Amino acid sequence: PDYYDIHSHQAVNAFHMTCAPTKKGLKDAGKSQLRVAAKNVNFGVPYGRGAEAISRQCQEEGVNATPDECQRLIDAYFEQYPLTKPFLDSCEERTQNPRWLAGSYGRYRRFTSTRNRTVEADQRRQGKNFPIQNCVADAVWTAIYNFMEVRKRPDCIPFKLLMQVHDSLLFEVEIGHLSRFIVDDVAPNGDIIRHSILRECMIERVPVWPRSLDNQPIAVA
Repeated sequence: PDYYDIHSHQAVNAFHMTCAPTKKGLKDAGKSQLRVAAKNVNFGVPYGRGAEAISRQCQEEGVNATPDECQRLIDAYFEQYPLTKPFLDSCEERTQNPRWLAGSYGRYRRFTSTRNRTVEADQRRQGKNFPIQNCVADAVWTAIYNFMEVRKRPDCIPFKLLMQVHDSLLFEVEIGHLSRFIVDDVAPNGDIIRHSILRECMIERVPVWPRSLDNQPIAVA
């Protein structure tokens, strides 16, 4: 119940409202549409989506958020995260010169030279989207590898990885082994004695070391 609702916070901050920054707070204030719009802004900015497109998306979801409201949310987004725009601009420019970007795991995305403005616009959009999508894709593939390795342990419980759907994995686990698969072993003082298989494979063994777009490691504390 105490989780941080980033979309509600964005909406409340952008419009300087006094209601609680939660779904219920916005609903009680009659401003539920602004949370939907804020969510679409938060997910849409890295794709280069503008106020008109986000407003149309809200309408498709049955919510009436005007382009002006969406633009105000976009402006607030860049105001709150001022380094986002120069980063996205750099992603765009690198699609044309030197025509490649590197992701967090060191994988490269290359772009061909073009004079077609439509193709160039699409490349720029893909460039802005690449860091997020590439990082998620490589993190998921790392997790899948971890699950395959864990299954080789002689004491590992039986489970099957049935399929991957984008950033989700579907498993089949016998009910008697489910707790070992998804629940950490915790000591009375709260210390984790042993991670669940899920946490070990998808969190503990999936480090994300930040890299710049030209594939140089970024120092972390």
